[in-house]
Amino acid sequence: MSRPLYISRKLLKKKKTEAAAGKKKSLGNVGPEKSTDAKKLKPWVAQLVIEESTGVAHLGVTFDNAVHGRQFGTFDSDLTDSPKKLRLALKKAGASFTGNKGEQIDYIEEMLARMPATTGLLTGKPGFRTNGFVLGRRMIGDGVKNYKWAAEPGPKAALGLSRGTLDGWKKNVAAPLVDSTFASFGICFGLAACLPSYIDMKRLHNPELPKLVSETATTNYSGDSGSGKTALLEVVAGLYGEPVLDDWDFTKASFEESCAARNNLVLVKDDTETYLEESPSLKVQLRTVNEKIPAGCSKARSQVVAGQSYANLTWCTFGMSSSLKSLHELAEEFKWKRTKGELVRYIDIAVPTPEEGGIFDNLSGPAHTHAAASSELVGKLKASTASYYGTAMPAFIDMLLKEDRSAEVVKLTDKFVRKVQAKKGWDQRLARKFGIAYAAGKLAVKAGILPWPEDWVFRAVVRCYRRALAGMAKHADVLNSKLHAVKIASTDPVQFPVAKSGAKPIVCTDRTLGVSAQYKGQQVFAMRREGLKVLAGSNTGALELAKLFGTHGLLVGGHGHVRTTQLPIAIKVGDTIVPKPRFYVLDAVKLAAYGADRKAA
Repeated sequence: MSRPLYISRKLLKKKKTEAAAGKKKSLGNVGPEKSTDAKKLKPWVAQLVIEESTGVAHLGVTFDNAVHGRQFGTFDSDLTDSPKKLRLALKKAGASFTGNKGEQIDYIEEMLARMPATTGLLTGKPGFRTNGFVLGRRMIGDGVKNYKWAAEPGPKAALGLSRGTLDGWKKNVAAPLVDSTFASFGICFGLAACLPSYIDMKRLHNPELPKLVSETATTNYSGDSGSGKTALLEVVAGLYGEPVLDDWDFTKASFEESCAARNNLVLVKDDTETYLEESPSLKVQLRTVNEKIPAGCSKARSQVVAGQSYANLTWCTFGMSSSLKSLHELAEEFKWKRTKGELVRYIDIAVPTPEEGGIFDNLSGPAHTHAAASSELVGKLKASTASYYGTAMPAFIDMLLKEDRSAEVVKLTDKFVRKVQAKKGWDQRLARKFGIAYAAGKLAVKAGILPWPEDWVFRAVVRCYRRALAGMAKHADVLNSKLHAVKIASTDPVQFPVAKSGAKPIVCTDRTLGVSAQYKGQQVFAMRREGLKVLAGSNTGALELAKLFGTHGLLVGGHGHVRTTQLPIAIKVGDTIVPKPRFYVLDAVKLAAYGADRKAA
């Protein structure tokens, strides 16, 4: 602190002496002032900055470059004592000087004399700080006014850049996406990436707030080429900067740096088909994404590099990618047996074929017109994303900072989990990752950031949630956990109320999965097909779970490939009474014994 202040007094004294002697030089054509129009430019600014991650001091200078415009660069702090050497360093950095050498040095001396007494903070990590958010070169909120962005080539350079207006983005990018649940969910997921850290920040003053999610996750859109997956990824990347996608050519260390460079945001990867390297293999890269993004911290580094900016990195980052084959298919191909934990940390969402409309799955008109309509919409979406980007996320963050929305975020997330009837444990762990996307979307619609109908957010998010569950339906561990959930639910009289033949109809609520009854002299649990779908999470999951009932010998009776049985137990669904509905009839004794052998082992 003392050095810049000393320089300021020294240089000011020199200027006064020169003025008294009539030697004061005019610096009107030096530095950024190259023409009459250029005089409107702000003067160059120097400030001592402290690197946030290491505590190392630098001299930060904001200057003009003839090609790239206003730039910020860091230099050795000792150059505050040497305007001549600082001039050379600035020239090497691309600073646009005019005037002769002496005038340029005088201009730098004046800049150093204006150095503020306060120090700035230099960071290369976006995300929330107290009462503020660092979004690349864009600082949002009062708490980050003194921050400077350490821009580097690559993903960091694109962060915080914007083009067009928010209204333009809403009209040309967001509004047409009411025909795409997949891209709409992508936007909600992208906005939601900052919410876990937002809640953590609020918990410092309100410890009663629960953590929003136990870990982050990556979503992968799988489907045929031409279905619009890349356009979707670009829309998400364009929420907070230039729509540039991250490639798959990385080491574990460089991937950790990429995660930290997208803290509180989404790290958007290109399609896996773009990766052509043999080493590391695609299997290794996929497992790195699966493990590293939710891990939240880098591998411990040697003490030799402990003081470097890339040592001991932390992040709260979400991920997004795409592939031709589903993650399930890729895992089988690579002989990678994914655990339930890995499934919920890297979530596959299957996109319809281009003939079915691809990402545009909500098109009107005859089905045979959907392919051409989707192709046209994808082309328009890519063009619009290139013209309008970097405005939605700043608006969303600004809304979060202006008023405490933490209670509303938690309430909306919990509401989604309840609406999809996710069971405790693994199911809720998955559902909450979609729930925060629902919360972000609802808040953004309410704030006027997303120009969508009130009910569209739930429709989009739940559609992708169901598709994700369908993709997991054949996984043995997932199926067994669902069957265990049926066993637990059978003990709940709300989910399986007692029914008798000829009695009043059983009124089915949104929690009713089936009924407890007698069938051919034995105790059974009769499960509604609708209840099985709710518990399984998707039609595909329900069919796979029904097969598992048969595999374990739990089904009693049943006809046809669906194995359901018609029982004379009337039920009332809404205003409709069904006198003889069809059920999956499960042997109560065998269901109660399910899993006992594994526990004993």
